[in-house]
Amino acid sequence: MSVDLDLYLAGVHAGMIRHRSDGAAMVPELTYTRRWLASKGSFSLSLSMPLQERPHNAKKTRRYLEALLPENTVTLEDWQKRYRGMDITDPTSVLAVVGEDVAGAARFVPAGKRPHGFRSSIALTDEEVGAFLADLRAHRGAMPNTAYAPRISLAGQQPKLGLYRDVDGWRMPYGDMPSTHILKPAPENLTDIDINEAAMMNAAAAVGIRTSASAVENIGGQRVFVTRRYDRVRDQRGRIVRIHQEDFAQALGYRAQAKYQKEKGPALRNIIPFLREHVVDPEGDVDQFNRLLAFNVAIGNADAHAKNHSILITPLGNRLAPAYDLLSVAAYPAYSQELALSVGKQYHGQQVQERDWRYYAEKSGQDAERVLAIVAEVWSRTPDAVADSLARHGASTEMKNKIMDTVRTVEERLPG
Repeated sequence: MSVDLDLYLAGVHAGMIRHRSDGAAMVPELTYTRRWLASKGSFSLSLSMPLQERPHNAKKTRRYLEALLPENTVTLEDWQKRYRGMDITDPTSVLAVVGEDVAGAARFVPAGKRPHGFRSSIALTDEEVGAFLADLRAHRGAMPNTAYAPRISLAGQQPKLGLYRDVDGWRMPYGDMPSTHILKPAPENLTDIDINEAAMMNAAAAVGIRTSASAVENIGGQRVFVTRRYDRVRDQRGRIVRIHQEDFAQALGYRAQAKYQKEKGPALRNIIPFLREHVVDPEGDVDQFNRLLAFNVAIGNADAHAKNHSILITPLGNRLAPAYDLLSVAAYPAYSQELALSVGKQYHGQQVQERDWRYYAEKSGQDAERVLAIVAEVWSRTPDAVADSLARHGASTEMKNKIMDTVRTVEERLPG
């Protein structure tokens, strides 16, 4: 069942999502409010749907909304049982219930209602958080033994939990209180993925890549990967506020399911010119993207698809978001090792050569020598950074060997 929604950005009624008949179906369209269009600090919900008076079409609107939802069907089915009347095949029906805390600054509520204006939360002991995580892990995204779960929508396939954290510990947010941290328990089929991700995030930071703060923690007897949300910051009054952001699939107007290049998703030749056009520091952000790209190729991160790169959207200008969801897929040889985004025409990370970087630079309108200099620097530093980080995070010998066997191949392929 479709639900008309109102969109709030920065506390302002910024848009309306209304349905119209399209033959056999009701389809959603986004229209920005006149108040938002006239606001000095206004910004678009998505770069794929710029500020304008006329409605944005149903294809763009639905694609953006779908990308805010979990890809894990177990989580969606759990919500359907928990919240009677929710239609998990319709993103507006889902967001009518869990749309007040999503990626970025957007808040969605049923048409005619206002977002909760109060900030409320329930203090949680570590043992209670541990019980939530155990429930989430055991049921692969569902929480059947948890009576009260946060009404938060977090995109992605891996089960995760959004909570608020301050100096006093963990809290379950309600109303206007945003989540500040994302907790991801390791699924049983991906051994030590939490250690893998924490180690790769740490290594990325060591080679000059901006990353969101993260660590592996033990909470209530449950080991879990914890990352601080980069789209939540403190304002001058000390209050946590939402910063808007979207992933590159959303920004470019692709379906959430089309996140891999080979599955009709964006390619680097689409992403780089788009990034350069839409950020306030094109040179710096493209360089930063190339650092991340070189690092992902080096570690065998075959899952660095369009939804695993984002852009921050603010009234002061847009910029590349910090890196997130970094891991070495080389640790799991049963899974595809093909790059989500090819370098030039090359999808096999261990076969990416100088010629591929040159071809990539040419097709994306970049100076090849500048790209190669970044790749050479990152690749020269990555083996030591990854080895050190794996050791400090207590990675198993098996994991270290699988990852380092991949990483060390860059030493033979350094440009120049």
